[in-house]
Amino acid sequence: MSTLTAEQASAAPSLAQEAEAWWFGDALFEFPVPARATDGRITAFRSTMPAGFSPARHVHSREDELFLVESGLLSFDLDGRALRVGASPAPTPCH
Repeated sequence: MSTLTAEQASAAPSLAQEAEAWWFGDALFEFPVPARATDGRITAFRSTMPAGFSPARHVHSREDELFLVESGLLSFDLDGRALRVGASPAPTPCH
């Protein structure tokens, strides 16, 4: 693990300055950690979706997605298999 000097820390872009938000239909997507802040290694976003909202069907060829459902239900179609999940605690990976 490395430690930043005060000079390095002051030169680093603030994630608060990098943050952005946009609407996709009736759903708000907030990006506290946009991809450009991590050289494309990760994107973190929070979305508030109304009941019945659905993005267009799509496939990820290189990316993984992790969903944390805080309330309500979320339905997925995974390779033709229906999956419906509700609120649950955040996973705690080894670290």
